[in-house]
Amino acid sequence: MIIPTTTLTYYAVDFAGGLLSFASGDRAFVRILGVTHEYTQNTEIFHPLKLNGEIDDRIFTGNITIKEPGIYLIKICLGKSINLDAKGNMIWPFGCFEDSTSEEIEVY
Repeated sequence: MIIPTTTLTYYAVDFAGGLLSFASGDRAFVRILGVTHEYTQNTEIFHPLKLNGEIDDRIFTGNITIKEPGIYLIKICLGKSINLDAKGNMIWPFGCFEDSTSEEIEVY
């Protein structure tokens, strides 16, 4: 069985199209919600390294894996920390910056 995996990259641009740096300490949390069926996954994506070994604070990136076919809504939340439930599972952070953007993807 092939499990669909894709790379998610999150960034912000200025009016000239250049990449902006995120605030020190910001973390990017990803929420994946099922549109065609009930599904919720919360994960975190990270800053990649530049070729010179420094952290690229202009980008958050990471792989996401969704095991079931369907339509999903992808949402990013910037914040300083995560919330964990009693079992240690990440839950959606409250009080973080959440812009109005989201992306719908189809997994088949």
